[in-house]
Amino acid sequence: MVFAIQEIRREQVDVLKPLMLECHKERVHVSGHLAPFVPGPAMWTRRRATLLDLLGGNGRIFIAVSDDRVVGASAASIIEQPWAATFDCDPLIGELPLLYVLPACRRKGYGTQLLETMRRALGGIGVRDLVVGWLPTEAAGHAFCARHGFKPAWITLTRFGAEPETPMTPPVWARAVLSERVWKLREAWLTLHHHHQAVSPNLGPWVSDADSWKVFEKIFTGAADEGLLWIAGDEDDPDAVLSARTLKGTELFSDTWPSRASLGEVAVLIVEPERRGTGIGEELMRLAAATMARKGAIDLLVGAIAPNARAIQFYERIGYARAWLEMTRFMRAT
Repeated sequence: MVFAIQEIRREQVDVLKPLMLECHKERVHVSGHLAPFVPGPAMWTRRRATLLDLLGGNGRIFIAVSDDRVVGASAASIIEQPWAATFDCDPLIGELPLLYVLPACRRKGYGTQLLETMRRALGGIGVRDLVVGWLPTEAAGHAFCARHGFKPAWITLTRFGAEPETPMTPPVWARAVLSERVWKLREAWLTLHHHHQAVSPNLGPWVSDADSWKVFEKIFTGAADEGLLWIAGDEDDPDAVLSARTLKGTELFSDTWPSRASLGEVAVLIVEPERRGTGIGEELMRLAAATMARKGAIDLLVGAIAPNARAIQFYERIGYARAWLEMTRFMRAT
C-alpha cells in the first residue's frame, strides 16, 4: 500500500481533527471504566491548543497519508526527563503525546514509519531517549511499543470526581515534617529507591543513591513548605512517609477527562515492610486527600513504577484507577 509520511506546520494542525476524534472514540470504547470522558468536540478544542503549543515550541508532528486521508500521526516535544530521582537517562528526552494509527490501517507499516521518522528527527538534534504514554487498556499500543524496544515504566492512577474527603484530625501517630528536618528522611527514600530496582530488573539504568536523594530532598522540602509532608513514628526511623503537592491551574489530562482546575498529587508513599497491611498507608492517604481538599485540590493522582504490582493494587483498593501508562526506551539500557 502506498503512503507518505509528511511533517505538518501550525497552520495545518486542523488536518488532525478527524484522526483525533477517532482516537478519542476508541479510547472511550476500550476504557469505559474510566468514565466520564470529555465529549469529542471539547477534546479536540483542548488537544488542538496543546498541539499548537507543541508546534510553537520545540515540537514536531508527522502524519501518515494514504489515498489523501490522514490515517496516522506522531507528535513529540523535547522535555526534561521527569524521573531524575530514578532513571539515569539523558537530561532531555523526547515525549510523544501522540502516536496513533486508525484501527483499519494497523500492521501495515504506518506506525513503524511514523515512529522511525520521529526517532530520526529527534536523534538529529541529539535526543535519543523516548517516552510514549497510553491508556492502560490500549493493548495494541502497548504491544506495538514493546516490539520497538519500549518498556512499561510508570503508571499514573487517578481519582477524579470523588466527593471531597471529610476534614479529619491527623492520627496521633502522624507528624508533619518541617523543611529543616527533611534530611532525616534520606534513608527512608533510599529504601524505596532500592525497592524500585529490586522489583524492576528489566528497567534502568538507575541513578546513584547520592543523585537520587539530591532530587528527592528538594521534593520533600517543597512538600514540607506546603504542609504536605508527614511521617508515622520516629523521625529517625519512620514507619511511613507521605509527600504530596497541589498542582494549580494544570491542564493535565484535561483533553481526556473532566478534571477540576487544581489537582492533588501524592508524590511518594513509603511504608516499611513490617508495617504494611496495618492501615497506616491508607490513613496517610486519607490525611493527604483531606488536607489537599482544603486547598481546593479534590481530584487526585498518584504514580507508581509499573512493575510495583503491590503498590498499584493498594492504590486501586482505596479508590484510584489506572489511567496512564508511560513506556520508555532509554538508549543507555540497550
